[in-house]
Amino acid sequence: MAGVKGNRRILYTKKIIKESLIDLLKHKKIHEVTVTDICKKSDINRGTFYTHYKDTYDLLKSLEDELFNQILEYIEETPVEEYKDVLLLKALELIEENKELCQILFSKQMENNIMDRIIYVASKSKIDKLVRDS
Repeated sequence: MAGVKGNRRILYTKKIIKESLIDLLKHKKIHEVTVTDICKKSDINRGTFYTHYKDTYDLLKSLEDELFNQILEYIEETPVEEYKDVLLLKALELIEENKELCQILFSKQMENNIMDRIIYVASKSKIDKLVRDS
């Protein structure tokens, strides 16, 4: 039972850390956000932060990866012939569910090329699925 309780605590801590970064990115650029900022906002110590992430960029990448994994799940569960209709609706639902994160990732303040990554991931997944299904 202690493992389940500990796992919940870890998930909660990571959730709070991620929410804190998203909130901070509404007002600052990623290179202006410090681990100290995140820790203060999350009400955790630096050791707790570093238990889960290397730095602010690692945390941001973790958020991006979660979003991309959801995109890949949608692509994988959607039949190729329904890509045009269903996939767009699923993508819009995903954006709505992650509105704040998407606003930040797609904003001009971000130094990374998020759209290139989305297109690459979607294209690669679609090609892989077409090859598997043929």
